[in-house]
Amino acid sequence: MLDNLDIEDSKEIEFKYYNSDKYELKFDEDEDEDTREEMLEDFLERINWKHVEEIEIELYNGTKIEIEFYDGDHDYYHGSTGPTGATGVTGATGATGATGATGVTGPNFAVEGFSAFIPTLTAITTSTQLSGWSVSTPYFDTTGFDEATGSYTVPTTGRYSIKATINYSTSATISVSLGAGVSPAFVVQRTSPVTTNLISGLSPILDVNVALLSLRAILGDGTVTLAGDVLLTAGDVVGFLYVANGLTIPLNLGGSNFAGVVWSVYRLT
Repeated sequence: MLDNLDIEDSKEIEFKYYNSDKYELKFDEDEDEDTREEMLEDFLERINWKHVEEIEIELYNGTKIEIEFYDGDHDYYHGSTGPTGATGVTGATGATGATGATGVTGPNFAVEGFSAFIPTLTAITTSTQLSGWSVSTPYFDTTGFDEATGSYTVPTTGRYSIKATINYSTSATISVSLGAGVSPAFVVQRTSPVTTNLISGLSPILDVNVALLSLRAILGDGTVTLAGDVLLTAGDVVGFLYVANGLTIPLNLGGSNFAGVVWSVYRLT
């Protein structure tokens, strides 16, 4: 019926539902045919045909056309649902949204820690914790580090980076070969509450066994470097030790040219 209607002669179209709701489409006389067809198409898309009881069309000449529906009539207008159409093209990217609030300030990386220096410790013959550190510029201190004893008390549980460079020299010429079990070392150790070796480095040993020569001896001058990251708990006490492991030859820690010993600890997280 609507397909056969001359849209230019129509003044108003009214749909009445079974529940008495009404939906109207009114045309202005100056609207052309294309505009009216677009308006009608858009209007009909919003109509729920299953609920339509009556359609009334009023023409400009005063004629009114009425169409009444019964339950069986609606099957004419509503077939089964068709397949879903193809996905449309992606629309243009929208404008950038407003900048979000600034997040919480993160931890200050490496703010906790120290770096200390010993110019020399002479004639060391037994295992000992290195003490008498200096934190004068360019080195630096922290409240948990005791320069006199060389003990560092961990203030906060976290991951810590530990580094050390030890220069040393023997104070006498080597005249006796070392036994097989003699292996001097430098150790960063948790001394409390439970003794634990954290990072270790062996002193370089010359071990030679060739014709007419069998010798095992510590080098007269050497450098040992330690580096590692460890998890420490608040209250742990950490020290830096020389472990003789049977070596009785006196060592000058810091070296003959006063290159010194440097030890640093700082918190990562």
